[in-house]
Amino acid sequence: MKNNDNDVTNSLLQRYVIVGIFFVIFIQSFVGLVFAAGFDTSNSTSEAVANANKVSMVSSGDEGYLFVPGSIQVKVGDTITWTNDDETLHTVTSGSGTDENRGVMFDSGMMGKGKTFEHTFTVAGEYPYFCMVHPDMIGKVLVS
Repeated sequence: MKNNDNDVTNSLLQRYVIVGIFFVIFIQSFVGLVFAAGFDTSNSTSEAVANANKVSMVSSGDEGYLFVPGSIQVKVGDTITWTNDDETLHTVTSGSGTDENRGVMFDSGMMGKGKTFEHTFTVAGEYPYFCMVHPDMIGKVLVS
């Protein structure tokens, strides 16, 4: 009978040890994830910075053609990248449709789907822009 009691005790002890090992591994993994999420911000920060100065050209059923966001704020020296995410041709043209100086500061020319245009802003100010094909498609860059 003594052997059976020892076997049961050893079996229970082995189970507790195995469960304990799995518990320790789980806790270490969890703590590692918490530390990784808390201290490794390089990817999320670089992605946020990369996406901060991007504008999309899209079409919305109710609202027509849009620059998204319609207004963007940047600092002197920042570059904005516009991407045509629409099936329709668009332009990114400085000024407005009635402005005699339209397109003097920047003009992308016709952009098909997936094409990008970049412009670096070197002077503080407010810069309206529009699409030559769709003059009611307007946006604004605020540079400080």
